[in-house]
Amino acid sequence: QKPQRGMFAVRGIQNFVPPRPIQCTMDVTISDEERDLRKALQYDILNIVLQQDATSGMRTTTGAIRALTEMVWQYLHNAMIPDLMAFSNHAKSRTISTDDVGLILRKLPDKLEQFRAQFPSSSHTTGGSRSHA
Repeated sequence: QKPQRGMFAVRGIQNFVPPRPIQCTMDVTISDEERDLRKALQYDILNIVLQQDATSGMRTTTGAIRALTEMVWQYLHNAMIPDLMAFSNHAKSRTISTDDVGLILRKLPDKLEQFRAQFPSSSHTTGGSRSHA
């Protein structure tokens, strides 16, 4: 059976109806670049969710995917990026390093250990200290 209009197969899942692209609900006009970034983020979140749904037997609604995308976008812009900039400024640097990214995980010690194993401290490679006490 051929997928109907608006449906397509996604990694073995047939007749999947993708979520509508993210719409900005505020009274501001977003740039083409921001719209493209939001679409790319939604696409990646969609693929992650579909993979999890396939392995767990769960189903995620398209509304939930849109909500997850907006949550991640807002978290990045309103919390994570300002924190990364503050950590970098505190270290008197104009470059955000893996050490700064690691500080985001400081409240999750298990995840921080995994992160540090995958991304060694940049202070060892630059000779400088990026310790943020």
